[in-house]
Amino acid sequence: LDDDKVTKIGTITVASLEEGATWQYSTNGGTNWTNGTGTSFTLTEGTHAIDAIQVKQTNIAGNVSSVVKNAGAIVVDTSDPLFAGASTANLEVNAAITTIVYDAQASNLSSGNADDGITYSIKNASTSKFAITTDT
Repeated sequence: LDDDKVTKIGTITVASLEEGATWQYSTNGGTNWTNGTGTSFTLTEGTHAIDAIQVKQTNIAGNVSSVVKNAGAIVVDTSDPLFAGASTANLEVNAAITTIVYDAQASNLSSGNADDGITYSIKNASTSKFAITTDT
């Protein structure tokens, strides 16, 4: 996870499992438990609050470990950013080089802030004709 705790991959890897132990996980704060298989499980899309994701293991002697919980909220966002702008722009012939011809903005669904976490690029033959700059 990045510092923003937003990911498009909701896989949680369970490490430090004791040999022969079984493990369980909960995604609702320990209300319901699911038997784990392998060493990972996948979160559903959405926001998972602090302490909502929990994991515990039981060794072959039947001893149950302490429950490990997520210390911060985790957001699983598999949706593409929304781009509400036009796909073409009308240009004036011989416009000044400093003319803004298009102001693109997209919204990231997890934060809702324009351009937050969005990368823009110009492709194909147009790359040498235009530059992407940031507003300051």
